[in-house]
Amino acid sequence: MSILQAEAGLFAFALDQGHQGVTRRSSVEARAGHPSNTAERHADGSVTVTFPNGSREHYTPIGRAQAREIMAANEARTRAAEDLGAELRVAVSHTGLPLARRWSAQGSGVDVHVGGIFVSLSWWQATEVLRAQAERSGVHPWHHVRDRVARAAHTVARKRGLTVRGEGTSLTIALP
Repeated sequence: MSILQAEAGLFAFALDQGHQGVTRRSSVEARAGHPSNTAERHADGSVTVTFPNGSREHYTPIGRAQAREIMAANEARTRAAEDLGAELRVAVSHTGLPLARRWSAQGSGVDVHVGGIFVSLSWWQATEVLRAQAERSGVHPWHHVRDRVARAAHTVARKRGLTVRGEGTSLTIALP
């Protein structure tokens, strides 16, 4: 560990798909010092924390310049997810299906939700009448919705070289 990295008090840790996150020394120390966690401190200044469920996180000291690079890359991924969400909202609106706020009590709809690098599409019937009809008939009144939402999602994802995952009443697209 260089003197600059030690002075910065910043650590990198692994995120999904080979990307990294940045955190401060105080956060690493809080995790390492928690009574239910086990911490291994290494000669290079890095720390590995093992959590009660067996998962592990490894924190490596970094300098300010490297932290800025990591954060800029993560911001770009987040912006790309927001752009993808906007494009998916337009694609879903072209299907004729109503866009709705997440789990709205006012009615049925399709929600496009952006969270970090993930964009999820969910749909539901929020009225008790539609739920009761589905239970009595055994036919989910929104099966046709999945086809229309999936078609819109796959079209947008394919243009960007992305994959759509999910089943039931939700689909998710993760950015690389």
